[in-house]
Amino acid sequence: MIRVCVFLGLLLGLLSNSSLAGSYVLEGLNVWATRALPALFPFMVLSGLIIRLELAERVSKAFKPLLGRLYHASSAACYVMLEGFLCGFPMGARTIAELYERGRLTKRDGRWLLAFCNNLSPAYVMGVLFPMLGIKRMLPYLLGFYGLPLIYGWILRIISLRHKAKELNSLENIDARNYSKPKSAMPFGTALRESIESATHAVIILGGYLAFFCLLNLFPHLILQKPQPILGLLLEVTTGLNTMKGRSPILCLCAATFGGLSCIAQTHAALSHTDLTDAMGEYVIHKIILTAISLAWYYALFRFSGF
Repeated sequence: MIRVCVFLGLLLGLLSNSSLAGSYVLEGLNVWATRALPALFPFMVLSGLIIRLELAERVSKAFKPLLGRLYHASSAACYVMLEGFLCGFPMGARTIAELYERGRLTKRDGRWLLAFCNNLSPAYVMGVLFPMLGIKRMLPYLLGFYGLPLIYGWILRIISLRHKAKELNSLENIDARNYSKPKSAMPFGTALRESIESATHAVIILGGYLAFFCLLNLFPHLILQKPQPILGLLLEVTTGLNTMKGRSPILCLCAATFGGLSCIAQTHAALSHTDLTDAMGEYVIHKIILTAISLAWYYALFRFSGF
């Protein structure tokens, strides 16, 4: 009944305020066309190629001695960490799903990586978010965005390994029984075609999510008779940050850490072809915990360090 009321309300809002609804949709599509599409599509194609050509282990080879031993992680898991921290939403989740489908990750490793490897990209954080908030001394805030998730992921791993001490006997193939049968490398032409097809489908879906969650701003706008920037942050973080215009920097930083409901929906879409979707509840809980930890970190920076 609640869903019916929500969709009827949205339909009435669209019919009675089509110009306002259109402006919200255009805002979401503009973010997609100018930021998400050029930033993510090349990475999606390249990552798809690397995975389908079975090159992930070679790419992560330079980081395996450190990350592998510190996190007791396979080469595939190390590659996910690189993708998730460097390429931004929803590349972490997408890479997890593709490696899991190809038998290179266990389900348990996929759930663990999902807890901390799906974040805003450093390019967006340093190039857009920090200048928007007037942050010039970036290092303490970068530690908040990326250091805290890395520590959180390490703690989760240690807790997991303590409950399953036998896994310490193998760093490269933890709980091999949970792996599906690995697939062999594809011919380059086939890998390129499938990577482009998959990336095109994923980026179009991403545009739909951005437009839809921006459209949901129509509800608070109509009910309260004015835009609600804080609710906008919760719905779609990029457009919400634009609306905030640098106000409430701690709130903006925490919203960027959480990612908004749109990013949660994008993550679910990235996992939709696997049974990892049953980990979405855990994913949201981990995001909330990381956001709370980040809030304490950023408050300390503002309150005690003069940043």
